[in-house]
Amino acid sequence: MTAFLVRSYLERGDLRLYLSNWSGYAQDAASVRYTVFARDGSKASGTRLAAIRRRTGEYYVPWIADVPNGNYRVEWEIQEEFGGPSFKKTDFFFVVDPSSYPCGRPVGHDAIPAPGQFTFLTGQALGAGDLPLFLRNSSGFLQDAFAVFWTVFGPCGRCVTRRTAAVRSAVGTYFAPWYVGVGSGDYVIQWEFQQDQLSPLESVRLGFSVVCPSAPFVPSKPTLCMPVCGSAFMLCPYSPVIFPSGGCCGAPALALCSGTVPVTPPTNMCCDYEVPRVIHLATGPIPPSGNFTDQASYVIPPRIRKVAFYVTYVHGAPGGYPVVRLMWGDGVAETQETLIDTSVVPSQPVTSQNMYLQDLDGPIPPDGSPISFIVETRIPGGARTVRLIAAEKGVPGAPGTIGITLTAATD
Repeated sequence: MTAFLVRSYLERGDLRLYLSNWSGYAQDAASVRYTVFARDGSKASGTRLAAIRRRTGEYYVPWIADVPNGNYRVEWEIQEEFGGPSFKKTDFFFVVDPSSYPCGRPVGHDAIPAPGQFTFLTGQALGAGDLPLFLRNSSGFLQDAFAVFWTVFGPCGRCVTRRTAAVRSAVGTYFAPWYVGVGSGDYVIQWEFQQDQLSPLESVRLGFSVVCPSAPFVPSKPTLCMPVCGSAFMLCPYSPVIFPSGGCCGAPALALCSGTVPVTPPTNMCCDYEVPRVIHLATGPIPPSGNFTDQASYVIPPRIRKVAFYVTYVHGAPGGYPVVRLMWGDGVAETQETLIDTSVVPSQPVTSQNMYLQDLDGPIPPDGSPISFIVETRIPGGARTVRLIAAEKGVPGAPGTIGITLTAATD
């Protein structure tokens, strides 16, 4: 299952759909549409939106993942020819909001990838149903094996666990009791099983993904389940569905792991993170007559301690320049940033020192080209929201245009 960082813009290379004809060649459809659903079935996008064609037979979803942390699915609706029937295909993905994983606190139910989709969080302890293995005999009934072992391999193909005996949870059903002490990436579990004491040891590999909230990633999709070549068992680790036996796929024997790479459990891996850049004020003209913009406040995520605003300004007339003002909200009222007069140095037991409401004058553009500057600040105690409003100060009668984005981070 693919994972994306919250508020990231999904485009080509992210949520993709590939179409081909019976000969295996890429082929376009008459219509390809998509709808994104949340875990509870509610819509997280518009209904039946048109997908974008990148090249022959390849389409992608142009969608901003500005949604809560959790599991989502994209439902593709494909119409092969105009006026003909359409069919649907579903792909699952996960959106990671680092603020949903507070250090030292329990993780909420919606913050955990849905079972059965084989994406896990760093630090998660896997149990029954997480990485399951189902063994069936030739009649399709679940059947125990003489011995079952598992080993996890990392993105580079090296072992990240020792070869360990699997745990039996029911007849013919096993799982890997593993502490996910690794970072983000695509991993493979190798199952080895022996039908009876005299049978040879057989093996199969299946993929899964790990997401570390402080360093999310975009993994590839796991492989499909299939029968094991030449085995008395039929395998489907992803669902207890009976697959028809027959034929050997000719896959080479898998080499066993002779060494291990030590894995240290993560410490504070999810404590430090950065919120990706988001639009705070869409680019547009500044209000006339010196009035300030009135955009919505940015809700400060938990544990965020600093925020940086990136301002781009274009003057409306020579000599124009902007003025910006920081506004903090505590959930009840909004307060303007203040400034202490540092020219007064206290030298007596009781000394008056002036305090002012703070406005920041932006730079004066030398010409009509856009200029960009940064306003960086720390979060005062108790602040829950922040916004950087702007006005024209240079030539109020001919205001320029302005756009603001922001990023935020922990210490």
